[in-house]
Amino acid sequence: MSSSVRVLDFFVVEAAEYIDQMDAALGAARAGALDTDALGGAARRLRGSATMARQASIAAVAAGVERVAREVRERRLAWGAGVSAALVAAVDDLRLLVRGARSWSALEEQRARARVEELARLAPPSNTPSRAAQPAGSRASFLSNETSELSRSLESLGPGAASTAIAPVVERVRALRGVADVR
Repeated sequence: MSSSVRVLDFFVVEAAEYIDQMDAALGAARAGALDTDALGGAARRLRGSATMARQASIAAVAAGVERVAREVRERRLAWGAGVSAALVAAVDDLRLLVRGARSWSALEEQRARARVEELARLAPPSNTPSRAAQPAGSRASFLSNETSELSRSLESLGPGAASTAIAPVVERVRALRGVADVR
């Protein structure tokens, strides 16, 4: 078994977990408010994993979900039926795309492209300056976005920060450390 096959196999298993987390966040939103941190975090982890596995189209869809979650969290996009439907459809498509990762075809590429376009209409990539000049699935884009998010998280911490405030920072550091370990 080649290294790239093992990486792809690991990616499929890991991606399924992230998709389940996104699905759970959206399911919980039906009963109340959307947990944008849970949804965005799972989408970010999926994007990073897809980037490392060289699944650029899946990374682009995950980046779109991440952007929409960020826009809702920052109240630049109102949470409602339309946004909910788009995110549910994106998560459903991500599940299909990950299943098709081993035998990628034009159908998967078309599905991914359509979903990226729909998410971009809700939350255009230009709203995130650090990503605007880079393709959604590039490694540089992932690292740039992660370090930017880490910086924002560190700035939000103050003296005597609660462990709940520290957890997102630790998660981002672990993600970056994971990227370093891949090298």
